[in-house]
Amino acid sequence: MAYSSTSRNGQSQEDVHSDLGKHLRVANPLNGNNHPILVGDEICPLEISKDSVQYRKAPSNQDDIVNKKYVDNSLSFREIIRSGWSSSTADIFIPLNSVAERTATSGGNEYHSLIMPYDATLERVIVRCANAADSTAIQVYIAANGTAVPLPMSADNYTVTVDMSSAATSYIFDFGNATITAGMIMCLNFDPTSSCGDSNATTIIRYTPTLNAYR
Repeated sequence: MAYSSTSRNGQSQEDVHSDLGKHLRVANPLNGNNHPILVGDEICPLEISKDSVQYRKAPSNQDDIVNKKYVDNSLSFREIIRSGWSSSTADIFIPLNSVAERTATSGGNEYHSLIMPYDATLERVIVRCANAADSTAIQVYIAANGTAVPLPMSADNYTVTVDMSSAATSYIFDFGNATITAGMIMCLNFDPTSSCGDSNATTIIRYTPTLNAYR
């Protein structure tokens, strides 16, 4: 004798599965592209291809599933670096890991350069000078593995210019999306128009650890 289990509403499991099969479908034929899953005519937040199932929404409930992008962003953290120097109108490299002012990258990595432990984004640099430095630019210099001396990045988002027209006033150099790959070294060139005098800077870097992090 054959038996079948019964659900709470009196339907057998076979009937439930049969009904689900009638209503659950993929919007297009399955291939290498992502297509939404539909229940009847309603689009679900899940997408499917031959190789993956993806969920693009950010979670809003404690039991929601999450995607890799959300996890990677959740793992990100910020490093805050404080620096100080005193100079005239000559451009200098902000001493990110020392108290020595340098005007050239050659032979100076130990004074002003940092290794990126993970993929990183330079978010902003906040600078306060004793004097009015007037129009001032900060430019990102980078060296990849195999290159000893950091070189200036020419793309617009790696240079920010701010008018530091007032003395003893903090100014924000907002980089936003200046990205640096894990394993590279980075330094920052500070180029004022007028003598800046005693100066302080706070540099904010956001790191994003992933499974592909430098190691």
